[in-house]
Amino acid sequence: MPNYLRASELQSVLDAGRAIEQWLGCRAESDDRVIEWLRIHRDKLGRFEVTRFEVYDEGNRNFCDVYEFHSIEPDEPFGTEQLFDDSTSALKYATEVLGASEDRFVGSGMIQAVYLQYLRDFGELPKNRAS
Repeated sequence: MPNYLRASELQSVLDAGRAIEQWLGCRAESDDRVIEWLRIHRDKLGRFEVTRFEVYDEGNRNFCDVYEFHSIEPDEPFGTEQLFDDSTSALKYATEVLGASEDRFVGSGMIQAVYLQYLRDFGELPKNRAS
């Protein structure tokens, strides 16, 4: 089970320079399953970047590195991003526009644990193809 951050600590985690991530869900698209997740982190200029990823579900219980999965948008291989001057605005955008929940964020690198939990709960696709 993933270790979710408390809503009260999100801004302090971001302001300390650490990233947070959240699983947004999945959907069937043609013969594929697409997973959606987001990441919020501070960039080198001190701005807060919210990146939304839509990637093909190419994993399984032995390969859960969602960072390696291919984007559904060839023109946006590293997701779509929005920049904000402060962590409050970034979190507001993530929750109000992208549909994130304040109580479902995990620390950086933990999105794989959320993906694995998803696979345990709902199963892998045969050969990673939607039926």
